[in-house]
Amino acid sequence: MTQTRNGLVNFWQLAEGRELSREPVLSVATGSLGFCRCAVLPRCCDDAVTDSQSTETAADTCDAASARRPAGESSPRVGDDTAGNSAALRGFQLVVTPAEETSIVQAWDPNTGPSGSVLTLRMPDDAGPSRESNMVGGCGMCMSLQAVRAPRNVGHGLVVAGYEDGTVALWDLRAPTVPLKFERLHTEAVVAMTADVTGTSGVSVDANGHVIHVTWGDSPPHVRAVHAYTLSRGAGDVAIRRDRRLLAVAGWDQRVHVYDYKKRRPLARLKYHTGSVGCVAFSSDGALLASGAKDANIALWSLYPPP
Repeated sequence: MTQTRNGLVNFWQLAEGRELSREPVLSVATGSLGFCRCAVLPRCCDDAVTDSQSTETAADTCDAASARRPAGESSPRVGDDTAGNSAALRGFQLVVTPAEETSIVQAWDPNTGPSGSVLTLRMPDDAGPSRESNMVGGCGMCMSLQAVRAPRNVGHGLVVAGYEDGTVALWDLRAPTVPLKFERLHTEAVVAMTADVTGTSGVSVDANGHVIHVTWGDSPPHVRAVHAYTLSRGAGDVAIRRDRRLLAVAGWDQRVHVYDYKKRRPLARLKYHTGSVGCVAFSSDGALLASGAKDANIALWSLYPPP
């Protein structure tokens, strides 16, 4: 899935041993012209497991969720598209993006797009200190999004949203009328955030360079800052390795900052780029870290390999 600055979300068919598709299998215009990257709520069988949950237990839970599906109902299909196109979207349950009014968040099925059934997440107009400013929608534009599953309920989707005024809000997709909880954890716009594999914690970063470890949950509802670092300048992106050992932050100071995620201490500052770093990502096996910057270069780093 790719996203462009003009609000277009494209889905592509990727298959090992096959030529990459030249045209997307689905292209959706969201109408959003903001800076927020979309998020994906995966289907249950792509769900992460908690530290204490085995992969066998997760698989059993997914099978149970499939059994609860009404008889005759199958995985979503893309209208009358071919089976190949349906397979391309099999892992997606919901896509979460800002709406045309960028203070509003929408969650929609990729098979129908925003023109179909849409869940609308709207902050209260009197939320946050921005009620006295010129920001729209209570907390301003939605700047960052994460969609996760509550670990105790595989069918239970949560959305964590970061806003222009520094507010972080937690939404339950079963009851999207009002957020479960929201707190102003940052003093500037929440530029990026990511969740770890447990689905109950992650990291958010802002335009002032504050990197905050955040926990959230619905029982009881909470959004809480538990630790913070401060960079010399702002940050553009953040990534957590799947084994929850490493945290990488894309710094606007032209550095990639690497931390021990569990022990919450700095490990390294990687210097290569000559422009502000805008994105970071770990490979699926955790062996490589990729960074991209304003200098138009992509760097691959091999560091602290997983055991």
